[in-house]
Amino acid sequence: MKSKAYVCSDICCYNRMYIVFANNPKEAKIMLARVCETVDFDIRREPQLDKYCNKPIPARILIRTGWFGNCHECCNNVYINGKSTAIYKGSKAYCGYCGEELAVSEDIVLRKNPLKKL
Repeated sequence: MKSKAYVCSDICCYNRMYIVFANNPKEAKIMLARVCETVDFDIRREPQLDKYCNKPIPARILIRTGWFGNCHECCNNVYINGKSTAIYKGSKAYCGYCGEELAVSEDIVLRKNPLKKL
């Protein structure tokens, strides 16, 4: 069975979010419990991300599905009040303020089978 994508946010602290690839919400919570201090999470399905179960998720895709984060160069929040501040060129996303390429940190993604490093 192919894993499904779930977006999980800490109910107490909504700035801590994870993407979990699991077979169901219960399995997603079990995987989260291994890395988080709390077990009180809001979990929702994100079917657009299912195809990234076995490959890295491009920043462009995450931003377009409503994910938010900060530019590692200038700390700009690249998704503010429902509007993206990112600039898209080809398959990549860049910060709308400093122009730095936006990257997704894999530490926010939990998979049953971690990606192999190249």
